[in-house]
Amino acid sequence: MNVLVVDDQEAIRDTLQTALDDEGFTVETAANGLEALDILRRWEPCVILLDLMMPVMDGWAFCAEQKRVGNTVPVVLLSAAGALEEHQKTLQVVGVIAKPFDIDRVITTIEGVC
Repeated sequence: MNVLVVDDQEAIRDTLQTALDDEGFTVETAANGLEALDILRRWEPCVILLDLMMPVMDGWAFCAEQKRVGNTVPVVLLSAAGALEEHQKTLQVVGVIAKPFDIDRVITTIEGVC
């Protein structure tokens, strides 16, 4: 299963990549929404783990552009932002995980989506 991790914090990207690699997932990472859109042009994940607050292109702008270009890969918000359930409804994403996160919950969520 392919997973795209989009987060501006390198430590979080590295932690998730290592943990998901160990579980047998194929992982690509992006530091912002613009990098993620570039990856989606050449690679199709079964889920996107998306931070909301990032420079260059934040999670809100990424979701809007993803929908505009017709990309339907499911998104799970992985963020320290408040009101994640409200953001889930507004952005029409399949799930939310608050930071700091439990890696077992991340894996279970991915398996439920993929």
